[in-house]
Amino acid sequence: MSQRKLFYMDNTNVVIAFLGILVMSMMVAFAASMAFEAPFMGLEKILIQGAKAAARKINLRISMRDQYSKI
Repeated sequence: MSQRKLFYMDNTNVVIAFLGILVMSMMVAFAASMAFEAPFMGLEKILIQGAKAAARKINLRISMRDQYSKI
């Protein structure tokens, strides 16, 4: 990126440059989040659901064992 004239430092130009950099960095951060974080969140959801199902099976077995041991 080349600049053909000098950048005049007044409040308006500084605010416009700041907002431009802010918006661009937010777009890059969103893209990086979707590229790297979202797939791992999906994996975590699958793993947590699997762990919950396994815990339910264990609780069911324990309750059945306790129920039959009372008889």
